Amino acid sequence: MSFNRLTRGDRVILVAGSVLVVVSVFHWLGARITRIAGKTQGLGDRYAFTHSAWGYTVTLIAVLLGIAMLVYEVMKLLGVEVPDRFGPVSVGQVMLGLGAISLVLVLSKVAVGSRVELASFGLPNLPSGLSKALGLSVQKTRSLASFVGLGAAAGLFLGGLLKFREDGSPAHRA
Repeated sequence: MSFNRLTRGDRVILVAGSVLVVVSVFHWLGARITRIAGKTQGLGDRYAFTHSAWGYTVTLIAVLLGIAMLVYEVMKLLGVEVPDRFGPVSVGQVMLGLGAISLVLVLSKVAVGSRVELASFGLPNLPSGLSKALGLSVQKTRSLASFVGLGAAAGLFLGGLLKFREDGSPAHRA
């Protein structure tokens, strides 16, 4: 096992992928009811939920892409013979594409937040007019882990970009 065989892009992907996998198990996004029928006191965490990155399809796909990138880099680190091309596509192009997709998926989910329905809180779904009449107020929440995950996804993109440049991909040389 030698870090000397890894390029700067490889190292960035290795670190960012590791961070993304670790923070993916922590709570990322959720919501809480802040007011019911004008009452704001005593609600506590009874009407709140939160999920990890594994709880949302979009962030799950981003984490799985990060794991795929991480596995490639770990195999390279361990000295396993890994391909440097996949047909006409270089590894740098693949890593850049996977990193970009991961970043876009995490960024969009953190920006939008979790989907909020009354059933998410263990309450029966009500018609929209009745929910407003009850004076329900809901606040979407984002934890520190979601922002660390966003940074890790940006790191995957940066690592893919560096790898693309290091590979001397034909599109980059032009």
